[in-house]
Amino acid sequence: MDLVRFPIWLANGYSKYTRSGFEKKAKEFNPQALDVSLTGKVAIVTGKPLHEDEQVQLAAEVRRRQLADCVCANSGIGRQTSLELLSKGATVHMVCRNPDRAREARDLVLKEAKETVINGPTAEALEANLHLVDNVSMDDPRSVRAFAEQFTDRADSRCNILINNAGALLTEHQTTKDGLETSWATNTLGTYYLTELLIPVLARSTDPRVITVSSGGMFLAKLDMDNPQSTHPQGSSFNGNQSYSQEKRQQVELTTLWAAKYGGASANGHPITFLSLHPGWVDTPGIQSSLPSFHKMIGKNLRTLPQGVDTVLWAAVSPEALKVPNGSFLEDRKAISPHLSFCRTHSEAGDPEKLYKYCHDTVTKIMGDHAFYSPSKSAKV
Repeated sequence: MDLVRFPIWLANGYSKYTRSGFEKKAKEFNPQALDVSLTGKVAIVTGKPLHEDEQVQLAAEVRRRQLADCVCANSGIGRQTSLELLSKGATVHMVCRNPDRAREARDLVLKEAKETVINGPTAEALEANLHLVDNVSMDDPRSVRAFAEQFTDRADSRCNILINNAGALLTEHQTTKDGLETSWATNTLGTYYLTELLIPVLARSTDPRVITVSSGGMFLAKLDMDNPQSTHPQGSSFNGNQSYSQEKRQQVELTTLWAAKYGGASANGHPITFLSLHPGWVDTPGIQSSLPSFHKMIGKNLRTLPQGVDTVLWAAVSPEALKVPNGSFLEDRKAISPHLSFCRTHSEAGDPEKLYKYCHDTVTKIMGDHAFYSPSKSAKV
């Protein structure tokens, strides 16, 4: 099937996912759509965590770049998103792994914000509004839980915007200490568990939104519940691109389920907006290191970081985004089908629900029977 899907995806990508594709679409954008104040709003931005010893078998330059990109706001889409939200007045919590790189990330974001913000928060407000949460590994449910407890235990805790930006694309097979595929544990399970734990605090916040940054790679994958972690039998070759595509498809399916489960008004709080999206082909350090041939092939036609985060911001802050159906998949500020024509990637009936249960059961196996109790209360999530 890849022989059919890949050329369709590549042709579609050249026309839509590139810099020129964005510039064409941008002519239709409302130029005032992002002119909003986020003063008083609280945002969490996650990234992809890699342990210090995870890439020891890779070339030194690749390892250096991957570790630089693993910090949520140190580079790439996570950093740019944090910068844009902060510049609009939001209190931003950058979820990072490495403390040293986290501090470097904070300094960089603050420097850029102070240089670019004109009619926005003061320099003092910018510094007060940017928070680091380090030592968080999105591939470890214990670490995710610890962060959720730290964040929600405050009586005044709020979260208006959760940006799920996990995106580990590995070039070699790796497993976590729990025996999980590392990329799956990061991209799917970590995203699932953090979102579920933060549902109570999201629901009591004004206009809560959960934005999950998927990837165009998911167009190549059909949800595979026979092998949800894309495990590879001993002796078989590891294909990080295929695993990544499957996991990004899973994020889209989870988003649809979350919208159905938590998107309606209830006695427990506000309805939550859930949206997933494809940012386009963006020139990030992760693309340079993980997909060097692709980076070289597309070259200067890759999107810039501001172009790549445009729809992330639109989904997170614009009133226009509330007009699209909850659970939608977005591309360049529009809800589109998460499937390409003739690619046959629609899920089998019941498979998305099986994925949801699989994530739930996996976390419960690791964390125990109380894995899904609210960190700050005894009420069940």
